[in-house]
Amino acid sequence: MSIKAPRVTIAIQEEIVSLFLRNNISISLYKCIDKLIVLMLLLHSISIAQEREKRIGTITHISSQHVYVQFDKTNSINIGDTLYLSKNRTEVPALIVKFISSRSCAGEPLVGISPNIDDRVIVYLPIEVPTKIVVPEKNDSTKGIVSPEPKTMIPSQSAFKIKKNYKGRFSVQSSSNLNNNSPNIQRWRYTLSFNADSIGGGPLSFSNYMFFTYNTNDWQNVKSNLGKALKIYDLNITYSFRKESKLTLGRSLNNKISSIGSIDGLQYQHKVGRFYLGGLVGSHPNFSDYGYNSKMFEYGFYINRLDTLGISNMENTIAFFNQTNDFKTDRRYLYLQHTNNIIKSTNFFASSEIDLFKKENGINKNNLTVTSIFLNLYVNPTRFFSFSFSYDARRNVVYYETYKSFIDSLFSNEMNQGFRTGLNLRPFNNLSLSLNGGYRFQKNDTKPARNFNGNLYYGNIPLLNVSGNISYTKLISSYTDGNIAGIRLSKYITSLDMNISTDYRRIEYKFSGGSTLIQNNLSADFSYKLPLDVYLGLNYEVTFEKQSSYSRLFVDITKRF
Repeated sequence: MSIKAPRVTIAIQEEIVSLFLRNNISISLYKCIDKLIVLMLLLHSISIAQEREKRIGTITHISSQHVYVQFDKTNSINIGDTLYLSKNRTEVPALIVKFISSRSCAGEPLVGISPNIDDRVIVYLPIEVPTKIVVPEKNDSTKGIVSPEPKTMIPSQSAFKIKKNYKGRFSVQSSSNLNNNSPNIQRWRYTLSFNADSIGGGPLSFSNYMFFTYNTNDWQNVKSNLGKALKIYDLNITYSFRKESKLTLGRSLNNKISSIGSIDGLQYQHKVGRFYLGGLVGSHPNFSDYGYNSKMFEYGFYINRLDTLGISNMENTIAFFNQTNDFKTDRRYLYLQHTNNIIKSTNFFASSEIDLFKKENGINKNNLTVTSIFLNLYVNPTRFFSFSFSYDARRNVVYYETYKSFIDSLFSNEMNQGFRTGLNLRPFNNLSLSLNGGYRFQKNDTKPARNFNGNLYYGNIPLLNVSGNISYTKLISSYTDGNIAGIRLSKYITSLDMNISTDYRRIEYKFSGGSTLIQNNLSADFSYKLPLDVYLGLNYEVTFEKQSSYSRLFVDITKRF
C-alpha cells in the first residue's frame, strides 16, 4: 500500500533550498537551527508502507562493466530488477540486473553510483502467499471451506553455521605504461580492508582501510618518506555499551558526519530514542600526506535523527566543528545533511556547509557564509524508467591558518555552481538507453562548461550471444571542445563467473590555443573468479596517436575473506 506525497513536502524542500541560498540575510544562528528542526518534524509526519520481502546480498566482484552480487538464493529475482545499495542507513538504487545464476546476479551500475567490494545490496521481492486448497469431506458442514496448506518446516543447513562477523579484502594491483618514446613506468598498489564486529561475541569491534601505492622508479623517495605512499583512512577500535552507546578510538570515518573526512582521536555516540548524539575530540590528518599531526587539533558534536517509515527511512543530521592549526582556529562551520526515500520510488539527499568564522586583517569575525550546497533527487517509478537531478554549488574552503600565506587570493573566488541530469529508459529487458547532461558555471567564466553523454545498451545480441553498447560524449568548456565515441562488446559466462569484453574509443579534442589531439583506443578486459574467493582481473589498452603509440597493462588480484 502506498500514499501520495502531500503538497507540503514540495513546499518544505523549497524552503530548505531557500534557507541555504539566503546568504546575506540578517538572521541569528538560533533561528536557522530552529527552522531546520521544524522542517525535520514536518517531514517526519509523512509515511509509506508496502509489503515486500527484503533479501540481502553482498558485492563479490566488480568488472569494467558489471557488478557481481551473491545471494543465498536468486529465485523470484528477474532480469531488469533494481538492486539497492545500503549506505548511511539509506537505500539507494544502484544496479539493474542483467544476468542471473542460482546464487548470484550480474548488474549494470546506474549513473553516479560507485559500488565497492563487500557493500551490502538489497532487493525487494513480492511476498509469496501460501497456496490455499479446498478440502472436501462427506457429511461435513464445513465442506468447501478454504484452508491453508500445511507446511513442514525443515531447517536449512546454513541455519546451523556460526554467523561470520568479519569481512575483509586484500588486493594487489599493477599498472604498467608502455611507451615507445619514453621509459616504461610501473605502478603498484596494495589495498587492505578489514572489519570485525563484536569480536568473540564481545563489545569490541575493529575497522581498517589502507593502501600503499608507488611507482617503481620513485622507490628511493618512498623509502625516505613512507607517508607519501602509505595512506590510512580508517584504523580504529570501537567499544559498544549495550546498544545505546559506543566509543571509538583511532582514525575513523563517521558516516553521520562524512564530509569532514577521517578523524584521529576519540569519538562517542549515544542513542536516545530516535536520536543519535555524538561528540569528537582529536586532530585532522595533514593536508599534504594525510599523516598524523597533533597540532591540527579539532573538536565537534552532532545530532542525528533516524526515522523508519514502513520500509522507508529519513535521516537528518546537524553538526558543529572547530578545526585548528597549531591550536589557532583554522575553520569553524556547521554541517547539515538530510536523506529520505519516504516518497514512493524516490530518493532525496541534501547537504550543506555553513562557515561561521572569518579572519580579515588579523581580526577574527563571526560570519555566516554558505560554503557548499548539494542536492540530489533520484526517481525510479518503474523498472523501465528512472530520472536523476543534482545541483552542486561550492566555494573554496578557506583554512585561515594553513593557507595564511596566500589567503587574500581566496577571498575573490566566486561560488562554482553546476547542474546534472540523467535519464534511463529500459523499454525491454535487453535494451536500455541512458542520457546524461551537465552544466557548470562560475561568474567570471568566459564560457560555462557543458557535457553530454548518451549510451545505448543491448544485451544478448542474437547469433553472437554477447552484450553490446554504443556511447557518445560531448565536452565543451572555455579551453576545450571534445568528442568521444565508442563501442563495446562483452560476454558473461554465468557457469564460470567469468566476464570478457573488448572496447574501441575515438577521442578528438580541440584546445583554445588551436592545437588538437586525436586518439584511437583499443582495450580488452578479462575477469574470473578463482578458488578460495580469489578474483583475477586483466585489462590491456593500446592508444594510437598521429606520431606515437603506447599501451597500458592492468592486473588485479583480490582475495576476499
